[in-house]
Amino acid sequence: GFFGGMDPAFRLAALQFMVRVAFSVPERLPWVFHFICMGYHFDRMTRERLLPELERRRAALEIPA
Repeated sequence: GFFGGMDPAFRLAALQFMVRVAFSVPERLPWVFHFICMGYHFDRMTRERLLPELERRRAALEIPA
C-alpha cells in the first residue's frame, strides 16, 4: 500500500500528521496526501542521497564522526 514502502519512523509521523489534521482542520484533509508525498520525497532523498554524500565527504576530509 501507500504507507508500506515508507521508513517506519516517517510512516508513524505521517499517520500522526493525518490524524491531527483530521481532528483539527478536517476541511484540509484532501491536502494531507499532497504534503505526505512531499515529505516522503524529502525524507527519502535525504536518506538515499544527502546523508551518504555527506558521509563520503566527511571521510574524504578524515574528520572523526
